[in-house]
Amino acid sequence: MNKLPDPDRSLTTGEGIVIGSVLVRVGAVEDAAAIRVAPMFLVSAGSLRYSLDAGPQRNTRAIFEKPIAGESPSSLLVQPGKEEVFMTRMPAGPHVFFRLVPRGHEDAAGSLGIRFIVAPGATTYIGRVILDLPDKLPLGGGMPKGLYSLRPKILIEDAEQATLDAIRNTQGPVAGNVARDLMRAE
Repeated sequence: MNKLPDPDRSLTTGEGIVIGSVLVRVGAVEDAAAIRVAPMFLVSAGSLRYSLDAGPQRNTRAIFEKPIAGESPSSLLVQPGKEEVFMTRMPAGPHVFFRLVPRGHEDAAGSLGIRFIVAPGATTYIGRVILDLPDKLPLGGGMPKGLYSLRPKILIEDAEQATLDAIRNTQGPVAGNVARDLMRAE
């Protein structure tokens, strides 16, 4: 998701380009978990890698007409403390970052609900999403699967200039005007 496939191909009316960034911060919040566990079951949140999954925003009727199981989400691999900038081509319409998944502990994926719009035939900056996690997570060996799920604190920021500069430094110039329509966390 973080590199634009085939950057020379023109956009169609059914797709757009989205630009943004993701930062997972560890230790910025206290864990408000409903369960208390022994220290031997705690894992350092900073030692894990995460994937941020996105896909089209769907209502119940659309899910029955075309089940989600047949779709593969777009994913962005994220390392704590390192901002990941992305620029990708997606189908036009409403989309959602729907889950944050700790790699190796997929059963503890956290639901997000961060919505954004992919404008048809345009390039849109959607913002920087910051996901704050506690230092330690109850994911260690011996913990029953499915007992815990991530509950990151979600912040959305406008860091357009820094994000566009990062893309220009790594991928070259960004074509055309970039509109701003920031994500919304619900």
